Amino acid sequence: MRRIPSSRVSVASILPMAWVLACSPRGPERVPVTHPPPHAPAAAPGARLSKVRSTDELPRAPDREPAAKAAVVAPGSKSTAPVLKNVNLLQMVPARIAVSSAVRNPHDFPEYLVDNHLETAWNSQTGDLVGGWIDFQIPNDAMVHSIEMTCGFSRVKGKSDLFVLNHRISRVEVIRNGQKLGEFALDVNQRGLQKLAISGGGGTYRIIVKATVPGKRRDWRELVVSELRVMGDPGNELRRPGDRLQVAVGSLENASPEEFRTSGMAIRELDPETQAFPNPEQLCAHFVKQAQASAAELLNAVSGIGIDKLEPPFCRVTAEEYPIPANRSFHRAIALLLSNGLSTQRQLAVKVQRGYVLFPVFWASVDPTDPGCPSIFRTERLEPLRVENGYLVTTETGSRFLGMSDKNKPMFAIVHGATWCKEADAKLTCFAYDPSNLGSLEGFAIAPDGMLHIQGRGAN
Repeated sequence: MRRIPSSRVSVASILPMAWVLACSPRGPERVPVTHPPPHAPAAAPGARLSKVRSTDELPRAPDREPAAKAAVVAPGSKSTAPVLKNVNLLQMVPARIAVSSAVRNPHDFPEYLVDNHLETAWNSQTGDLVGGWIDFQIPNDAMVHSIEMTCGFSRVKGKSDLFVLNHRISRVEVIRNGQKLGEFALDVNQRGLQKLAISGGGGTYRIIVKATVPGKRRDWRELVVSELRVMGDPGNELRRPGDRLQVAVGSLENASPEEFRTSGMAIRELDPETQAFPNPEQLCAHFVKQAQASAAELLNAVSGIGIDKLEPPFCRVTAEEYPIPANRSFHRAIALLLSNGLSTQRQLAVKVQRGYVLFPVFWASVDPTDPGCPSIFRTERLEPLRVENGYLVTTETGSRFLGMSDKNKPMFAIVHGATWCKEADAKLTCFAYDPSNLGSLEGFAIAPDGMLHIQGRGAN
């Protein structure tokens, strides 16, 4: 995932609650979230990800005991003891995932099943309800302690509660290597992760939907699952940082690494702030005003991790300008230094025809809530801007922690991501490529429809 806050000006959003979901073992049952981070934890190789817009409140995972301490080994190495205990095996070991079907639209993709976000979801094909399934395959030497999944779509989109509008799963059956492990009831009134109490070794598992409860929209007839996690202990075989989590439709055999090297890959569409201002100073004033209004909500969100005071928020126009090649839509880019009273970072203010807007790319962040997860991509600087097919394109350079060397020294990889936006109809349409698990972006082109055509991708 990227180590950056939301693209919104709203300051409560700068606390990246998705990192808490992904990395923290304990916390409250429900965590208020104003806006999700624009660059979410990476899902699958070549993942085509959907729009993520603002939410009102999302549940977090049920409490778990902190993971037991274990010896640190270099990523991809083998050890006689697991690196961690009771972790999400889908992220820690070479795993493959498949779903029975996927809805055919340009916004919802099966990779959302495992992207560590409750506001996205896998949607099955229409009519694939009872009998629909999810498969996952993990190494034989891994040990599974439980499966965690949502019964539906946890997201609230404006005034629409997608949890109650969609079908919710009320019962599932779990099979391992062809042998039935049991049937499990899910609480259709609980939108958070629910635990299926199973245990067993590695192998191929199938979760079969046995019953559902219709939502208020009777014409919506798809299975919808926001998140799946498989909690357990890794064996000797660990997932390397550059390995790509494979997600397929119809069969695990469809999860071939080759299919993820094709071009024309669509990735996450962002939801940036659309309001424009006559100058960067007025944009800053708007940011500070929103920060002050959101301070109590932000402080409440971080109170559980020992933070009991915020500093005064601020926004400053810096002298850092980023030249933009001549074009019709984007005329100037200047860096702002922002703080919501908790974290600080730089963000671009870009001048378009209607005024200055916030461009949804952040770098040089300092945030006390950073959990230090190895999966986080921390943007450190921007490369020269370019304009391609009407999109203003930024290439971001950052680092990811790989682990400790055999000399107990931290190892980091330099990786590249990208963000690109187009101004049309008084709004920005933006997309982003997250290099966390998809690999460093070494060369790419942006098509007129916003699709990313990869020319080179590194292993990190």
